Amino acid sequence: MQVVSLHRNIEADIQVVSLYWDIEAAIQEVSLHREIEEDIQVVSLHWDIEADIQVVPLNLIINADIQIVSLLRDIEADIQVVSLHLDIESDIEVVFLNWDIESDIEVVSLHWDILADIQQVPLHWDIEANIQVVSLHWDIEADIHIVSLHWDIEADIQVVSLHWDIESDIEVVSLHWDILADIQLVPLHWDIEANIQVVSLHWDIEADIQIVSLHWDIEAYIQVVPLHRDIEADMQVMFLHLYIEADIQAVPLYWDIEADIHIVFLHLDIAADKQIVPLNWDIEADIQVVSLHWDIEADILVVTLH
Repeated sequence: MQVVSLHRNIEADIQVVSLYWDIEAAIQEVSLHREIEEDIQVVSLHWDIEADIQVVPLNLIINADIQIVSLLRDIEADIQVVSLHLDIESDIEVVFLNWDIESDIEVVSLHWDILADIQQVPLHWDIEANIQVVSLHWDIEADIHIVSLHWDIEADIQVVSLHWDIESDIEVVSLHWDILADIQLVPLHWDIEANIQVVSLHWDIEADIQIVSLHWDIEAYIQVVPLHRDIEADMQVMFLHLYIEADIQAVPLYWDIEADIHIVFLHLDIAADKQIVPLNWDIEADIQVVSLHWDIEADILVVTLH
């Protein structure tokens, strides 16, 4: 058993207030203050080697405030609990962290601010159950907001609701990803000084199918209503409305990459009537079949072209 109380100063203050070490019981308690041009303060440390428990409430300042309020680690039970405040010229705050390695559970509530607000409210990660839940707010001179994230790796499901705003509105409303079923659902809104909106996305990787309903507006009106892509069959089906200062509308688009066949039904209007009703293009056979109506202040009608 050893008890030490000391103060030492080498051009700066190094102070160990008390140290208690019981090797027989494998217990060590340290309270100390150390200053080397800056303040580094460890308030108290308790380490039970037999039980593999370490508790550290401490304050650490290196040019800025770095504060760890409490840390508990139980190696036998594989549990680590940390509450801390970290400030480097701005506020970085981790409020609470619990890590249970045995059951692989990590819970974090934190606030992080670097010249702007970065806030992660709670994070829960259960590695045994492969579940991660995050609610956070992130703001770097603008709003970046991730409301919640749930990730079930065992079931391979990821759900994200978030809002992202960098001087403009970028909003991803929700994302659901089921890797087991290879399905991804995304309804989202994205706006960078103009409206870019993806309403929903469904992606079935197992069946290689991607369905997108979206609205896209960059100073003009670009709207893709549904898009279906079958990668297995190399097929892409698209319904879209495209408007750039005039009406450009492609109603269905079918693309068979395997057979190199491209079918388009579209309506095109730029200050006059240009209408292409069906278009079939067989690249393999180098054949193009077109039925169209074209009217620019007069009627020009080409019914079919082969």
